[in-house]
Amino acid sequence: MLKTSIKKTLSALILLAFAACQRNETQSNWAFPATPRQSIEENIFGKTVADPYRWLENLESDSVRQWAKAQDEVTRSFLNGLPFKAPISKRLQELSNFANPDAPVPAGDKLFYMESRPGLDNPVLVIENKDGSDSKILIDPNQIGEKGSISIRNFAPSPDGRYVAYLLNKSGSRYSDCYIRVIETGQDLPDVLPAAALSRYPWAKDASALLYQTFETINRTDESFVPRDRILKWHKLGTPTESDQIIYGPITEHRLSGQISNDSENIIITIGSQNHDIYLKSIKDGQTPPQLLLAGLKQNTFFNYLGNDGVTYYFHTNQDAINGKIIKVNISNNSKADITTIIPDNESVIRHAFLTKDFFVIEYLKDCLSSVAIFDKNGNAKHQIDTPIGLVWNNYTTSWQEGFTADRQDNITFFKNLGLTSGGSVYQIEAETGKMSIFKRSGTSFQIDQYETKVVYYMNSSGQKVPMFLTHKKGLKPNGKNPLLLFVYGANGFTAIPFINEKYAAFLEMGGIHAMPNIRGGGGLGDEWYKQGIKENKPNGIQDALDAAQWLIDNHYTSSEKMVVEGNSAGTVIAAGAVLKKPALFGAAILEVPLGDMIRHTRFIGGAGWIDEFGNPEVQSEFEALYTYSPYHHIKNNQKHPPILIAPGAQDFIAPPLHGYKLAAAFQHAYQNSKNASPALLRVNWGGDHAGGTAQLRSEERIDELVFLAHFLKIDIKALQ
Repeated sequence: MLKTSIKKTLSALILLAFAACQRNETQSNWAFPATPRQSIEENIFGKTVADPYRWLENLESDSVRQWAKAQDEVTRSFLNGLPFKAPISKRLQELSNFANPDAPVPAGDKLFYMESRPGLDNPVLVIENKDGSDSKILIDPNQIGEKGSISIRNFAPSPDGRYVAYLLNKSGSRYSDCYIRVIETGQDLPDVLPAAALSRYPWAKDASALLYQTFETINRTDESFVPRDRILKWHKLGTPTESDQIIYGPITEHRLSGQISNDSENIIITIGSQNHDIYLKSIKDGQTPPQLLLAGLKQNTFFNYLGNDGVTYYFHTNQDAINGKIIKVNISNNSKADITTIIPDNESVIRHAFLTKDFFVIEYLKDCLSSVAIFDKNGNAKHQIDTPIGLVWNNYTTSWQEGFTADRQDNITFFKNLGLTSGGSVYQIEAETGKMSIFKRSGTSFQIDQYETKVVYYMNSSGQKVPMFLTHKKGLKPNGKNPLLLFVYGANGFTAIPFINEKYAAFLEMGGIHAMPNIRGGGGLGDEWYKQGIKENKPNGIQDALDAAQWLIDNHYTSSEKMVVEGNSAGTVIAAGAVLKKPALFGAAILEVPLGDMIRHTRFIGGAGWIDEFGNPEVQSEFEALYTYSPYHHIKNNQKHPPILIAPGAQDFIAPPLHGYKLAAAFQHAYQNSKNASPALLRVNWGGDHAGGTAQLRSEERIDELVFLAHFLKIDIKALQ
């Protein structure tokens, strides 16, 4: 049971003291803000679990805000005082300041796409004719509000191209409001959907209404308030939002999304994150409750809706298919779904699938190398296309949408390749002929022709071959002295393929090597590989990361002193786990939007979405597994660790910042009396959500991360000057 005695009152003054530190800083040189500890011990399934920093979970309290701000000031003061902050900042701004279009979304006779442009803080929404003529900015968020404070979070044109629904976000707020622009007039309708989120296909076919997700409980006056209870609503243009029909919800235990079928007859409702239950609700018969079509949650199965021809619905699924397959489901009899396999499981993994008017466009992975295959609707193979090494990504918003874009009534599809050595160019595929061409080139100043990406293989401790991508300057000869950034994820079926951003580009320019191993928990080697790295198998991913690090050292690509391990989101559990298990193997660590307390992760908004990946601590067997690797609970007193930068987003409700706060407090306490221990620095992205917030906020974070690495890995930055 819970036993609490407060050792220090939470009203204690948070003292801020900072001493300038030289290159050989140790933990004892740092005067971090005082962090009160609580004597909280909880008996969970017979195990005593300590939680001395539970008070940091209360993000709405003044004490937590003051503590976080004081911690953040220590970190920023230090990084801002380093002499190479200015040249790194200058180069990263150059690397991010170029014309950078995303994959277009066709609608009617128009193409819509987001594009970053030189001199603008945030991307603009561009519209042009399908032949590429008459290109113009449709919506420029930089003209709204204070400089850099407004960004477009998502957009969705109506099928006929008459309207575009778009989400505006202010300063990384938790909430984005949805506006509707009339293309012909360039003016917005009076309709404003509050605190909204949009799916890929939210519009009715006749553009008379659209579907959106919101929360039942929000608080706009307090940005620290965590919104609760997801809900799907149906809005008819020209009507007040107060009268919007509730389609599904409110729901607290799972993620919730919805999209409109091709024929605008039904709403496809998806419940769950990696594993899905699929419901159908008739648009015409609004009184009929949603009907369960496909049950996947209890079977660890996903179903991704691709499209439909009348009563025949197409899905990409892993149901009885280790590498994925394409199925069709007949819904005509409203009884048990009549399921037929169209494209069966094979040795290659289906990473993305898309349905154009007449063809399936599928990205396959074999040993994590990508190619595109075209099939007709009967499952007959038509074309095979090799693609550059890199993520197939449309990324037309900051909502991190993956895969292909197309007009569902056409056979031309688009995708963006985010590879480090492809520069983020946009490609077009004519599904009927199999022809691939560059639609729009990236304008990056990063000299991509001077660098190469290759795949190498190492054996993990279980005797399995693991593919790992390495990117570095052409002609590089491993000598054990190169700085190396080891990016690890191993979660959510994510395939670790190099992707470009200005931090990685600058790191390569500074003589660095970028490494991405496809550790267990990722999806590049199939569903079984994914399952070997989730829940009770999560330590497998940690071991794979350690094996990758050791292989890189043994093969002279780097040394422990020159290697940083970086994790983002779910990947921070892997990165932190690797550091805690073998701290001497790394010279530094970066934990972006981290998860840390895996025993209480389900208690916070977004936590339910992690159950499929990590497990439910309220189930004894799953609690016992979580406790073996929960980073917060494995920080040991007086054990050395490399310098760590912990970077949560203050507005993140997928991985709430409390995880980062608790990690920073625990690391600082554990090593405060350890001789020659390294600092654990907390840098809070105050306007940032899980995707980082505005372009300016993301850029500032990447600059500070690279400054941190340059300092602690002792990197020569002359190449940037």
